[in-house]
Amino acid sequence: MKYEYIAEVKDFLDTKKHDKADDTIRSYELSITKFFDYMKIQSSEDIKKVTSKNGRDFQGYLLANKVTKSTTNAYL
Repeated sequence: MKYEYIAEVKDFLDTKKHDKADDTIRSYELSITKFFDYMKIQSSEDIKKVTSKNGRDFQGYLLANKVTKSTTNAYL
């Protein structure tokens, strides 16, 4: 997955592996991948530029592409 080389994301997921189920970690990985692909995130610097408006735009994008509300919420 693309985010693996971004230290902050890898660190976040590594810390969650101690207290979250494997399925939850996979869900986090999928959500991160979907959002990073949408935002074309390639680095830590790109992550720092993300705004709440980007999150709302992503939510609208998912809903416009017939992703259910519950799945959209899971991605956020």
